[in-house]
Formats: sequence, structure tokens, C-alpha cells
Amino acid sequence: MTVLHTYSIGQGAAGGFAHVVFRDPTGWEAPVYLSLALELSTGTWRIRQYHVCTIDPPR
Repeated sequence: MTVLHTYSIGQGAAGGFAHVVFRDPTGWEAPVYLSLALELSTGTWRIRQYHVCTIDPPR
């Protein structure tokens, strides 16, 4: 996984973008981009929402 960007949305929320490659033992690969919205809940960061996309982000 490569983290591309992170940002804060106040004290209890954050987000980010990452490039991830899912793999299995047979050699199959699926490179994707993730966008994540996170929330701080009882001292632990949890994924509130995510989106997976196979399209490269703009440069």
C-alpha cells in the first residue's frame, strides 16, 4: 500500500487516499485506489466510509 494523501476533518475525523494492490496465491492482482473517511471512536480510528476505484487519479 502507498498512502497518497491524508487530511484532517476536525479532531475526530480524517480521510485519505491510497494505492493498494490486492493479490492471491495464484498470482492474480487487482491494483486499485482507495479513498477513506475515518472517525475516532473510543480511542480507536475506524473506517467510516470507503470507495474503491480502478481509474488512475488525475496528475
